Amino acid sequence: DINTFSFQFESGSAELSSEYLENISKIHTFLKRNQRSITIIGHTDSVGSEQANLALSLERAGIVKAKLVGMGIAESRIRVNGKGEMAPVSSNETETGRRKNRRVVIRVE
Repeated sequence: DINTFSFQFESGSAELSSEYLENISKIHTFLKRNQRSITIIGHTDSVGSEQANLALSLERAGIVKAKLVGMGIAESRIRVNGKGEMAPVSSNETETGRRKNRRVVIRVE
């Protein structure tokens, strides 16, 4: 289920770790088998300014989109959204919590 995929990032970074390439491949396979669309939603921790975090969250989502488009998925089937630091899944008071908040999630439309 691609709705359960989450991609984690280092603090302040939009670089996608190679460990997530398998998940991108699975999302690609899903999209090739049907005509569904997806929304890729980027998130950050609360370190840095709200404006910088919003931009970083969009950049993170855009990286995942670029990988899928590069694999042949039509750009029109992929939307990106950035939430910045506005939708944490964990506390930003600890490094463990901040790490969980630095993520990209996929939502099937």
